[in-house]
Amino acid sequence: MARHLDRNDVFPETLWKNPGPYEDSSLFNHKIFTKLIKASFIFIQSCKDQIIDNGILIKLRQQRRFFDIGTLEQYDFCAFGLFRLLNITKILWLSGTGIYRGQTAAIGIDYPISFVPELLLDLTDNMSFIDRLKNLFITKALAIVYRSQRNIEQILYKRYYQQKAVNFKESKYIYYIVANSVPLLDFAAPTSQQIIPIAGFIHSDQQPLNINLSQRWKTLADRSVDGFILIAFGSIAKFSDMSQKMQHIFLNACRLFPKITFIVKYDKTVTNTSNLSENIYFANWIPQQSLMMHPKFRTIITHGGLGTIFEAIISGRPMILIPLFGDHCRNARLIQKRQLGVVLDKSSLTTDQLYWSIKKVLSSTLYVNNINKQKLMIEDWIRLVNLSSYVDRLLKFSTALSKFKLRQMELDFLQRNHAYVLICAIIAAISLLAIE
Repeated sequence: MARHLDRNDVFPETLWKNPGPYEDSSLFNHKIFTKLIKASFIFIQSCKDQIIDNGILIKLRQQRRFFDIGTLEQYDFCAFGLFRLLNITKILWLSGTGIYRGQTAAIGIDYPISFVPELLLDLTDNMSFIDRLKNLFITKALAIVYRSQRNIEQILYKRYYQQKAVNFKESKYIYYIVANSVPLLDFAAPTSQQIIPIAGFIHSDQQPLNINLSQRWKTLADRSVDGFILIAFGSIAKFSDMSQKMQHIFLNACRLFPKITFIVKYDKTVTNTSNLSENIYFANWIPQQSLMMHPKFRTIITHGGLGTIFEAIISGRPMILIPLFGDHCRNARLIQKRQLGVVLDKSSLTTDQLYWSIKKVLSSTLYVNNINKQKLMIEDWIRLVNLSSYVDRLLKFSTALSKFKLRQMELDFLQRNHAYVLICAIIAAISLLAIE
C-alpha cells in the first residue's frame, strides 16, 4: 500500500501561511505565485499516490456499477484519468468560485484577455493598457502552471497504465461545468450551453430561515436597539490571525455605534473582556445565513466570498467587503460596480474609514435600492436553476447533449487559427505579383 500525502495538513499550511490572508496576497507578490506552484506539486504528488495505489482502483472497480457520473473540482486534473480507467464518460467539472480560464479553454471557449479579467486578479472588464498587460501576464503565467501540472499527471498515467492513459487535452468527457456564479452578477464573457451557473441554488426554497434560530441567537438579535451587524471572514481567514492593529481598528469602530450590536465570528475563546464594548459579541460559530434573514440585520463586514455575497443579496442588505485573497478582489469589484456595497482595502484600513463606511451603508438608500433590484433578479434566476434536472438530463440524453459541444475542439491548430486561409491568401498574392 502506498504512503499517501496528507493534504489535510500540507495543503492548508502551504496556501494560508507565509504570507497569510491579511497580508499582501497579490499575484504579483512572488511569495503568492510560489504558493501556487507548491500547491500544484502537492496535487501532482497526491495524484501519483492515487495512481500507484492499486487498492483504490480495485475497490472503485468493484463498485463500478454504482457510478453513473464523475465529478471533480476545478484545479485538480487527476480525476480525469481515474474516470477513464473506470470507463466513466459522463463528467461534471465543478467550480467552487467563478469559472477560471482553464475550464472554458477545455471546452473550446477562449476568454478574451482584453475585457475578461483573470479570476484571481483585482481587475474589472473596463481595463486600461496597464491592466491589460497585467491580465495578459498573469493569464499566461497561470496557464503555464496549470498546463505543467496537467502534463506531468498525464505522464504519470502513461507510465503506469500505458494505452489506457487519458489525454487531458480531450474535453469530450466533460459534459457540464457547474460554476458557483450567476451571469447577472458577473462580468460579461463568452459562454456555452455546457456551463451551468448555479450560485444561490441553496436559497431556492425561500423559507424564512430566521425561524430556525435558537433561543440564544433570537434573544441576542431581538434585543439589539438599532439592529445588529455581522463581522465574519469565512472559514479560512480567522479574526484572531489579524494583527493587533487591525483588530483594534474593528473594535474601535464598533464602539462608535453603541446602539448597534456587533456579532463577531472569533475562532478563539475571549479571555480578556475588560477593554471590550458591551455592544460587541464574540462567538466561535454563528448561524450566519439565518441571522442575515432576521429583520434587525443591518449589514455584514466580510471578505468577499461568493457564498456570503449571495446571502447578503438574498437578505436585501448591502455589504462592506474587505477582500483578502483569491477571487475576493474580483468579487468586490463586481459589488462596487453595481453599487451593492462598499469596498475597503485591507492594507490601508483605518478606524475612520470603517466608521464612515458603516455610516454610509446604513444611511444611503442607493445601496438598499440597488440590492433589492439585484435580489429580485437573483431570486428569479434561482427559480430557473435546477441542478438535479441537469443531472437527470445528462443520465438520459448524454448522446444528444454531446452535440452541444463546440466544433472547435475537433479542429487542429491550423484550422482553428485560419492558417489554411492565410496560406492560400499568401500564395494567391505571390502568384499575382509573379504574373505582373
